[in-house]
Amino acid sequence: MWTCPRCGKTFKNTSQSHSCGDYTEAAFLAGKTEKEIQLYEGLKHILRGLGLDVRLSPAKTRIGFITTVTFAAVNRLGHGKLCGHILLRSARTESKKFIKIEGPMTGWYVHHFCFEDPNFFDDEMMVYLRESYRLGSRPG
Repeated sequence: MWTCPRCGKTFKNTSQSHSCGDYTEAAFLAGKTEKEIQLYEGLKHILRGLGLDVRLSPAKTRIGFITTVTFAAVNRLGHGKLCGHILLRSARTESKKFIKIEGPMTGWYVHHFCFEDPNFFDDEMMVYLRESYRLGSRPG
């Protein structure tokens, strides 16, 4: 593990590219509607429920959820919906849950999603979240 000497964030890779700054969850949520905050808090609760080692990693434009690596992120929160992504080892093109799949990038596929309904995280999506968490928790 490597810790950035400027901002103190910890990363798996030495000299990991990132935006140094004093970014906070509160700043990310500032100005959001009650519904948008509920969507975010619901997802955060689900992701933290996957394991005790899930940490928040606020950045300039998003909130990452990290174990060994960032395995999920909230990229946008506005207009009554939450948009984010998770990382998986294979493209899940059969699923209608994902609006875009990018990759492979260093062996990962980035699966983008957007939702307005808290019930978006059904049994199917929970399988993907658990897999992403498991892969993101792999040792150094």
